[in-house]
Amino acid sequence: MIVRGLFVPNTPTLLDVTPRPDGFPAHSLTISALASIGTNWRALDLDAIAVISPHFFSHDVIPFTGESAIPQIYDLDGFPDTFYAIRYPAIGAEDLARELQAQADDHRIPLQSVHGWGLDHGAWAPLSRMFATPPCPILAIGHGWKVTLDTHQTAGHLLAEAARHLRLGVIATGSLYHRLDRWTGHEQPVPKLADHAFHILLNLLLKGDFTAALQLDAHLTKELAPEGDLKTLAILIGALTNVTCEIHDWAEESEFGAVSLSTLEFIPKL
Repeated sequence: MIVRGLFVPNTPTLLDVTPRPDGFPAHSLTISALASIGTNWRALDLDAIAVISPHFFSHDVIPFTGESAIPQIYDLDGFPDTFYAIRYPAIGAEDLARELQAQADDHRIPLQSVHGWGLDHGAWAPLSRMFATPPCPILAIGHGWKVTLDTHQTAGHLLAEAARHLRLGVIATGSLYHRLDRWTGHEQPVPKLADHAFHILLNLLLKGDFTAALQLDAHLTKELAPEGDLKTLAILIGALTNVTCEIHDWAEESEFGAVSLSTLEFIPKL
């Protein structure tokens, strides 16, 4: 069963490096929130954590890791050497992966176990701020470029079915507002229409109106350019199908007016 859900940012500027590069935002609220959430989650005695990264993708299928060996992938370019020295060893959730593949095959949903992938920074950047070492096996999930948002939501529901005998935490990573075309490295205001769209989407999520959130007007979605086209969030929402949640907004920071850092926890009501 799904014990907790989480939507968190994955920007590399969250990473714990010393000395911190000049110009990197502090993100103190987000880092503190991730640490507190990690402490709470470790006490839940989870059997596995599924982490959904927008940096793990395919064309026609939704990929996920199916092996016990789950290497750390440094999909970072142009950062100081200290970033590539961070080690985050993890064990793959092999049994959960097998059950998820069986569910996918039974329901003819394009979820596909793949080899040769692991934890990219979309997964290990927030995980490393939550836990010094993972408290349980990790299942890494990606998204499919040509796969519909509805199918990603169904994939999340099958993930919950695959974990029906487990205590599972589900983490989707990304940014609701992700306009890298506006990235300057200096603080600037978010455009009015994009800011309006962001608050509409955020408020829908906080109200638990997940259907409306995933059906946001196309013009507003274009202004936001959400990371992964909301597909990581759709998998998380699918995993919470038929579950009533309390939603906790832990932190709302941003990066140079170009990227949002929403940290939202979804706590099922028992």
